[in-house]
Amino acid sequence: MARRQVRDESQQRSVALATPRYDSTDTLRIDGRETLAEFLPKLVASLKAKGQLRELLLEADEKTGEEMDQIRRQLMQRGWTAQQAHDSAWETVRTRYIFLPPEN
Repeated sequence: MARRQVRDESQQRSVALATPRYDSTDTLRIDGRETLAEFLPKLVASLKAKGQLRELLLEADEKTGEEMDQIRRQLMQRGWTAQQAHDSAWETVRTRYIFLPPEN
């Protein structure tokens, strides 16, 4: 279980979240790199050749974290538990930047 800071409107508190895939930046980048290599080998080869693979993974990680945080906050304001909000945010965001559809 990872500890993650959640900013409430008036205070900051620590909430324990079980995070099956998005539990750390390093894990996310490794998962993203492995997924890209397996399903998008042409893209990975092109990005490596240009020296842009690490940059893409860092950007994907940043955007994923930002969007997850935004969605999580919105859902918790609607009464969802921290775990429900986290899981829903992960399912919503993960395919936008990390787990992309395979190449043809």
